[in-house]
Amino acid sequence: LVSKDGGTTWSDKSIISIKNKDHEGTAVDPSVIQLDDGSIRIYYFSPDTTSGDPSMNQGEHKVYSAISNDGINFDFEDGTRFAISNLTDPEVIKNNNKWYMFYSTGDKTSYAVSDDGIEFDNQGEIDAKIGGVPGASYLLDGSMQVYGCSNGDIKSANSNDGLSFELEDGFALTSSYPICDPSVDIYQNKYVMVYKVIDD
Repeated sequence: LVSKDGGTTWSDKSIISIKNKDHEGTAVDPSVIQLDDGSIRIYYFSPDTTSGDPSMNQGEHKVYSAISNDGINFDFEDGTRFAISNLTDPEVIKNNNKWYMFYSTGDKTSYAVSDDGIEFDNQGEIDAKIGGVPGASYLLDGSMQVYGCSNGDIKSANSNDGLSFELEDGFALTSSYPICDPSVDIYQNKYVMVYKVIDD
């Protein structure tokens, strides 16, 4: 979807295209980041096959990336950005000249770090039990906030150095319905969270 009025109204959905992929699987769980030159990069998890639940595929789960100038037509970037068993839901942010990829392995959140956004080194599970399916954001004070799904609610952790994460008291958000997939950004000096509600 595209908005030309600051997010007040949105267009109908469009299907993105990724040219010259070196894998067969579709793009799953995309994370979007704007680069310094104004172009858009998406990071996404893609299975090696095109059938079944991608999160259940055996072996390494790979994260790829692609670049676009219009947010719809993307060019595949060669190679794999990151790969590890059972990975889903990669979430990438850039903070203090480093790139952080948070990812889910079931009900846990781990992360990898990069100096260039291309080659990521795994750092393992974050030292705060926020659950899985992470969403991450940098804060106005320069620190990082990571959100995760924990037993149907959303918990959060904060880091000032990108190495140690401290669990915050209580819940970032709770609901009478199970909620998950948090995504947080800054808009007009306020924090906005978009999330999924599981309503039976």
